[in-house]
Parts: sequence; structure tokens; C-alpha cells
Amino acid sequence: MMHPKWKISSRIYKKIKEDLYNSMSSFHYFYLLFSFEEGAM
Repeated sequence: MMHPKWKISSRIYKKIKEDLYNSMSSFHYFYLLFSFEEGAM
């Protein structure tokens, strides 16, 4: 049986992990876009 508090914190941890992943992938996307623009110059 899991602790209710632990359940909440694990859910928050999962949310943070997903947010971090999303921001990293969007940063990667912008980086690729920027390099492409630089290369096209």
C-alpha cells in the first residue's frame, strides 16, 4: 500500500520530468532551426 503523500509527490515528479523533457525538446528544435538559418546565410 502506497502512501498518499508519496503518490502525490511521484505525480509531481512525473509532471516535472515531462515538462523538462518538453522544454528540452523545444530547445533542441529551436537550436536546429537557428543552425539551419545560420547555415542558409
